[in-house]
Amino acid sequence: RGLVFRIYAALNDRDRFFASLEQAISERSYQISYLSLDPVLDPVRGDPRFAQMLARTGLPLQTSRAPAR
Repeated sequence: RGLVFRIYAALNDRDRFFASLEQAISERSYQISYLSLDPVLDPVRGDPRFAQMLARTGLPLQTSRAPAR
C-alpha cells in the first residue's frame, strides 16, 4: 500500500500523490524513509506541498540527488 504514492508521482498526478502520501505517512509506511532520495518522486519535488510533508516526517529536505557515477 505504501507504494501507491510512487505510482501517482510517476504519473505526475499530484492531487492523488499527496493524498496517498498523506495516508502512507499516517500509516508510518517504511517507504516514507526514502522520500528524499527516490528518483521516482522527482516530478513532484518542486511542489511546495512536498517540502511541507517531508518536514512532517522529520527527514532531511533534499531537493536533488547526487549525480550517478
